[in-house]
Amino acid sequence: MWIPFWHEGTVGGFASINRPFHYSLFHGYPRDWLLGARIVTGLGEVINSGSRTPKFSSGYKIWKAMSGALGKLGIYLEHIIRVIPKPEEIFVAEIASEKVNDAIMKGASGITVFMVEKELWTAWFMGHSRFIRKVSEEYRQAEIPQCEGERITSVINSRGEEAESVRRLKAKCIVSFYGTGYSRVYNGDEVSELRKQGFKVIGEKGCRAECIPQPSQSFLLLKRALDPEGIFL
Repeated sequence: MWIPFWHEGTVGGFASINRPFHYSLFHGYPRDWLLGARIVTGLGEVINSGSRTPKFSSGYKIWKAMSGALGKLGIYLEHIIRVIPKPEEIFVAEIASEKVNDAIMKGASGITVFMVEKELWTAWFMGHSRFIRKVSEEYRQAEIPQCEGERITSVINSRGEEAESVRRLKAKCIVSFYGTGYSRVYNGDEVSELRKQGFKVIGEKGCRAECIPQPSQSFLLLKRALDPEGIFL
């Protein structure tokens, strides 16, 4: 079996960071794969919420509210995570930007845009070998650039407009996950400078100050309910 994401670290980190991946156009975010969890709040309460099946009607979905909060609302102790059969093969196709909808109609699980020296639009197909053979006859296999840097920044944009919103940025590498509202910028401007340009950003690596944006009112309400003493900084 298989979870269609990539993560280096703990399972708790997988849920707390809630970062999308190449297949997220079809499979969503890690939060969408969490069926339940056992958590501990800032009050020292251990709460079991959720179920082994997607349908249940008891209690609040606290474990989903915590996903993406970077550990500021509580700590995951255990998870119930949905899995699917592992695909026999994965094929990454190079596509034209105007052919995105065509690739989606043909079964692409995700669309990723790489910006290094030029734009590279890719469609990620996965499934049975027979399906992949058919796809590989129609598309050219893409050479995926390896992006890394001392400073990594998450840029949150409107869904479907990820590439357009970050085209004016100067960076070593930019990876935009189409349809997720999320892009990663490698060795670009500092977080403070990006915010001056109107971007909503989170400093992932090499951030000097103000890496996390100001919390929303809904987040503050959850904070007061689950961690009123501010145990999880």
